[in-house]
Amino acid sequence: MRGSLMIVRFTSLFALSLLATHISMGSSKGSLLLPCVQGNFEHSQACLEFGQYAEARAYAEMTLITRPVRYTVQGDPSGVVAEAVSIWREVLGDEVTFVQTRPGLADVYITFHPTVTLQGHRVCGLTTFRRGVRAWGNDHYLYNLTGSIELATTAPDGRLMDRRTALNVALHEVGHVLGLDDSPYPGGVMADIDLGSPVTAPSWEECESLNSLRSRAALVLQQAEVSTANLSAFSR
Repeated sequence: MRGSLMIVRFTSLFALSLLATHISMGSSKGSLLLPCVQGNFEHSQACLEFGQYAEARAYAEMTLITRPVRYTVQGDPSGVVAEAVSIWREVLGDEVTFVQTRPGLADVYITFHPTVTLQGHRVCGLTTFRRGVRAWGNDHYLYNLTGSIELATTAPDGRLMDRRTALNVALHEVGHVLGLDDSPYPGGVMADIDLGSPVTAPSWEECESLNSLRSRAALVLQQAEVSTANLSAFSR
């Protein structure tokens, strides 16, 4: 199985897919897509080129997140998770579906805590997720996306998180699940958080990065499906 485990924070990305939220400290420019997500898409292209159409289709579907993302939330009295999910769905033209469910059935578990820490340092949020494709035999492949999001109710400086800041953090962490890396560009939800000026909508660059990737993945998926159908017709 080819896959990747991510843990992310606002200021840095680790090789195992760990992603979290820090206060703004600045960063160098780079791709707005997570390396593992870009790599999975490139793998779908390679599979298509070498005639491995079923595998190409699975990796393209994983890039597109074609199945509903089932999530559960513990806490969230102000409803920032539901609003963050709604905002990202609008950005993606409702092409990615989020379904809130009960524990035990969820792909992504979202919890609120007074504090969240990473390597001994307080952060605003922390996302851990895994994307992977498993071969089930008979040229059948299925992708899997699972993870967890931890959201702090107090900022690293000890102040209580207001609703706009909490929404900024929720948007950032859900953005990681969708495939975005920490952004070097101020003014977007994937940038390091500015506690004095929270951002409550993705930037044009963030939206374009995701939508461009999705357009390319959709083309791979279409070509893989057409090639599979042609092979099937030829073999009859």
